[in-house]
Amino acid sequence: MIEKTIQAVKDAEAKADDILRQADEKAAEVLAEANRKADELKQDAADEAKLKALQQLEAAKTEAKEGEDAFDAETTRQVEALKEAAKQKETQAVELILKELF
Repeated sequence: MIEKTIQAVKDAEAKADDILRQADEKAAEVLAEANRKADELKQDAADEAKLKALQQLEAAKTEAKEGEDAFDAETTRQVEALKEAAKQKETQAVELILKELF
């Protein structure tokens, strides 16, 4: 009878050890999966941030190009206005010189 009890205790201990081993394995699997998912989420967030940064960079480049084009147009307009003013002054100067000479 004692032998059966001792054997039952040993069987129970072996079963408990097996249950603990399985629990440890399952915990390790769950932890590995959680780490994998966390890494995946971090990578997704980094990819999304890179994409957003590239979009913002492209928008800034477009805005800068538009500003540059507007500046060039305004500069060209001012240069043409100065040329026209200089041409008028030249005509006036020639007329004044001719008037003084004759």
